[in-house]
Amino acid sequence: MNPLLGVGAYLESEHVFFGISAPSVLNTKRYKEVNGIAVTATDRPNFYMTTGARLDLGTQIQFEPSLIYRFVSGAPNLVTAFANFNFNDQVTVGTGISNNNYIAGLILFTGLERLDIGYGYEMGQRGSSVALRSNSHELMIKYKLD
Repeated sequence: MNPLLGVGAYLESEHVFFGISAPSVLNTKRYKEVNGIAVTATDRPNFYMTTGARLDLGTQIQFEPSLIYRFVSGAPNLVTAFANFNFNDQVTVGTGISNNNYIAGLILFTGLERLDIGYGYEMGQRGSSVALRSNSHELMIKYKLD
């Protein structure tokens, strides 16, 4: 069994937001046998802080800059900056860059009645000795309850 316990808080006004979270506050160890060899993995707590703003550029376009900071004991700190553009509260398109030499792009459809659907792609800059070799695809589906 690998329990997961998280905590967080999110404050939002009309034009700014701030959040802090720890999706997993437990320091758990997992054991698995691979070809007769016991393998151990440790899940360390992750801590996140985020902040951003929503700035009107006209009646139907908003610029949404944001920052995310991640801290994990024993790993480098990670800072990601995003620049998103929201069109008529229905489509958001954006890009981000991290201090681990990754760049990202995203698209999010929020104009559906109770459903948000999004896609993100993150890739490492190949010339960097810090960046990992693999890229990532992320899908997001959010259903809004009453």
